[in-house]
Amino acid sequence: MFISIVAIVCFFLELVYLAFLLRIRHGIFNVRIIENIPSSPIKVSIIIPFRNEETCIVQSLQSILKLDYDAEFLEVIYVNDASTDRSALAFKEYEKYTHIRLINLPEGSKAENRKKFAIQTGIDNATGEIILGTDADCAFGPFWVKTMISMFDLNTGFVSGPVAYSNCKTTFEKMQQLEFSGLVLSGAGLIGSGNPMICNGANLAYRRHLFAQVDGFHDNNNLSSGDDELLMKKIFKQTGYKVKFCFKRDAVVNTSPSRSLEEFIQQRSRWASKGKYYPKNFLYFQLVPIFALYVLLILLPLIGILAGSASLLFLFVLLFGFKSFSEYSILKEGNELLQYHITPSLYLQTAFLQPLYIVAAVIKGYSGNYRWKGRSVKK
Repeated sequence: MFISIVAIVCFFLELVYLAFLLRIRHGIFNVRIIENIPSSPIKVSIIIPFRNEETCIVQSLQSILKLDYDAEFLEVIYVNDASTDRSALAFKEYEKYTHIRLINLPEGSKAENRKKFAIQTGIDNATGEIILGTDADCAFGPFWVKTMISMFDLNTGFVSGPVAYSNCKTTFEKMQQLEFSGLVLSGAGLIGSGNPMICNGANLAYRRHLFAQVDGFHDNNNLSSGDDELLMKKIFKQTGYKVKFCFKRDAVVNTSPSRSLEEFIQQRSRWASKGKYYPKNFLYFQLVPIFALYVLLILLPLIGILAGSASLLFLFVLLFGFKSFSEYSILKEGNELLQYHITPSLYLQTAFLQPLYIVAAVIKGYSGNYRWKGRSVKK
């Protein structure tokens, strides 16, 4: 009887997850549609908040100088969030470029909203019609701005762009690359299906006046994360503008994976912490059984081994097999865009460990006890 009940629960959860993945796959098909480039230039303000990024800030500045966009219509605002290293000194060599500005923030406000404070300060000092956001540890090609801006027609208010992990050498880094690519593609698919839920602050653009119209970060300023997804949802829900995903190779922003397991868990926990602020709609409640599926994928093999139950182990193999095959088909859709290397062995390792860190990150993120940029975040 117990095995039968577990089997029914597994079947139900798998169906919910497959329906979710079908929605994503259909959405990816939709976002592949090519948009027309605007006929006239648009003033763009790139906002780059940073803290203790001396190892990569020069790479960021060099990427900015290589951009193929009329400097008359471009301003770049770096906002230094009280760095304690030599990050700010790098700007001495770039003072001659008038379209690049540096704003230094003093230490003093709560750790939970420091990044949002930095972004808000950048926007307060911006003059562009479009705000284009990224991070200081990112690099991009010369056509990044042009490609992202090409998505803005008169009815578009927010554009999410692709982000990829690059320079992945170890197995741990390559596993992160696959997992992160899945997140990016899920975000693209949900936007394409008309249900924007996931995006990344390393590559997004929105109309400056809409930030003020939806009251910016006012309702979630106590949260260290959410400067991307929660803002996207507010623009989608509270304005008449569309949200799009830029499924173009020239729009890709490259960044690096976490270098340690601790750093990885802290990052994922921070991302998971904003889940409690998601609007309570039908799609949100789909995530509950999906989370339950991940929990089952952890418990089934453990209970099966401890109880010596071949039936539970067989259920685990079926559940894991269907889930992994379905996710693999989604990953194949984004290989050309994000350019990751996927092998059966690497994929199976990643898929097997995925439930463990997702459950751990959600629990840790909802508890609010994690670190970010050298600061403790507790709720």
